[in-house]
Amino acid sequence: MDRGLLYGVISYVAPVVFFGMIGLFLKLVTKEARNFLFKQVIGTHYVRRDRNPAANEANDTVEKIETVIYVEFDDAIESTNWTSCVSYFLTSSILATLLTIIFEGCVLASVGVVIGDPCPEYPVECFYGNYSFYCNPGDIAMSPSAAQEAWCFGWILRYQTARDVIDVIGVSGGLLGIISSIMPLVYYISAYKDQPYKAIC
Repeated sequence: MDRGLLYGVISYVAPVVFFGMIGLFLKLVTKEARNFLFKQVIGTHYVRRDRNPAANEANDTVEKIETVIYVEFDDAIESTNWTSCVSYFLTSSILATLLTIIFEGCVLASVGVVIGDPCPEYPVECFYGNYSFYCNPGDIAMSPSAAQEAWCFGWILRYQTARDVIDVIGVSGGLLGIISSIMPLVYYISAYKDQPYKAIC
């Protein structure tokens, strides 16, 4: 297989693999662990409700203290309500995206270069159509064809320092913190608080 095509396949397949792995993981872990991930990633929190209305009313005070921005859903409807499917999909998608960022930032980098510009800070192999060339740090990108730009790939894991890895993980963690507030925010500013599915349609 052509190396350029192989790199492209790896780049596109990696997010799908991550999505499947996370979806399977969510199915295998305990309900408590799964709900914890839902709460941390997308801000939804399933609350156990007592069948006794008086007990539920007594628990409301505790729930309001413990929950500030999180959207709460009755644990009893998790298996049948739309929120279960949405929670699985959003959590898997978000975590797969973050893992993809880490993968491309620490393992297999992909970057576009303009012919005549300096090469990236790590060795890469660049492709344009049927042509390919290597681009090393400190060199100028020179293509054997008349191409004006090329797309490059490079295995960069061995060039990563602890600081580089921490930076990438930090960026991913920051994005996760922002994303985890989006669904609760949409829910609370929506005019359909009693019908939360309308808030994200």
